[in-house]
Amino acid sequence: MSSEDPNWKRTAAEASVSTTAAKRPHTDDNPSPVLLITNIPIGYTNTDVTQALSAFGGVVNVRTAGTQKVLAEMQSIDIARSILSTNLNIGGHTVNTRFSQYKKLLDVTPNDVPPSCLIVRVTNLGHPLSLSILHQLFSRFGRVMRIVCFMKQNFLQILVQMDSPKSAADVKTSLHNVDLYTNSCHAEVEFSKLTEVTVRQANFRARDFIASPLQPGEQLSTQAINPIQPTQQFQQQQQPQQQMYSGQQGYGMMGGNHFQANPFGMGSYQQSGMSSSMGQPGCVVRVQNLTPEIQLDQLFMLFGVYGDVMRIKQVHKDPSQALIQFASPQQANSAISFLNNIRFLGCQLRVSHSKFPMVHLAQDTGATKDYSKSKIHRYKNPETLKHIHPPSKVLYLHRLHPNPSAESVAALFREIGVEPEGVMMFEGKRMAFVQLKDVEQAAFCLVGLHNKLDGGSYLRVSFSRHNSINDDNNNNRNSSTSTTNAA
Repeated sequence: MSSEDPNWKRTAAEASVSTTAAKRPHTDDNPSPVLLITNIPIGYTNTDVTQALSAFGGVVNVRTAGTQKVLAEMQSIDIARSILSTNLNIGGHTVNTRFSQYKKLLDVTPNDVPPSCLIVRVTNLGHPLSLSILHQLFSRFGRVMRIVCFMKQNFLQILVQMDSPKSAADVKTSLHNVDLYTNSCHAEVEFSKLTEVTVRQANFRARDFIASPLQPGEQLSTQAINPIQPTQQFQQQQQPQQQMYSGQQGYGMMGGNHFQANPFGMGSYQQSGMSSSMGQPGCVVRVQNLTPEIQLDQLFMLFGVYGDVMRIKQVHKDPSQALIQFASPQQANSAISFLNNIRFLGCQLRVSHSKFPMVHLAQDTGATKDYSKSKIHRYKNPETLKHIHPPSKVLYLHRLHPNPSAESVAALFREIGVEPEGVMMFEGKRMAFVQLKDVEQAAFCLVGLHNKLDGGSYLRVSFSRHNSINDDNNNNRNSSTSTTNAA
């Protein structure tokens, strides 16, 4: 969550001048253009804070200052004072604001910013650990950016970079001095002095998830990084029913024989009455910021773009949240990657991993729905994975009615109250590209039109890889197309 402001990088001379008179009391008698904002809702980023502050005036820079805290530099003290005079709201929550002790964000030293890199040392290696297992383990606490593993004499050392200091702190709090397996794989977690983990070569020990994101359907290496120590290997054979650690934050909640010797629920799912792919940890995502108008069927259509949705449950204690279970962890990861922060029906969705391995059906059928037997799942054919694209304001429609025209396609959108900006047809084919005003409107149309009965066939709608139908015109010069623009 680093700033892109060019003023952040200044000369050493400027830095020395600004830091000489950096700190000052944070009272109204000594105002500063830099505000300390606390009590920020979990899951919100510096970008969200910047958007909230920009309504008052120019924002120079925003930096993380701790758990649920940021420092924000405004263009003037007057703008900062105007923010203090109101109740600043971020994501529906009122946050706390006050003048900080800094004149400029340049005055914040690296030590003021919590680290996002960790050193994990695993001893007593009685079970094999792979890149796939470690990635699933750390992903419980946030997005894993980079990971590198080294085998030392008698222990495994792991460098892991998380997406935020908050995620790193959660890893340390939950995994430090913990046995990942019962009486085996003891983890010690410390913050690293590194600001970034370097991955020199991707292999079964290392992966840069920024330069090489995990693709939908891709399986990380399951090759063991560590050799099993002989004494521990004997103990493992003697104790096949070892259970995973279940002492913190609800991990290992399944208990009993559901999992056998799996770290924090990582690995195969057993004796559950469901298929091995459905119900394993990592399949469930949490969706926040839902409005009462959003229905479970609409979530099924939207999230079904990136995976086969099995079940959806609205959280009873907080109806603004829902749990969505996918057929596989890979599909859940795709939904998080592509749909987190998307605007849908007037709200900005927050999508993250859930600690629950599966969604249980509730007696209240209105709050929980089972879609496991749905006939419109998109991923029955593995080839579909090749056609996944990020949300775009251009939709791809196929299986249209016979002899479709630009006007007849536009009429489909008008039926749901939307006037498309443009429609591009392919001569002799029952498909089209339709451009909408923005991604939010495109998502609304996708949910409203996908699987709609149109001329005897069910319409299929997905996000296009293009951001404009003009881009597609340029890429398909040999295709016979027609375009109509809304007046």
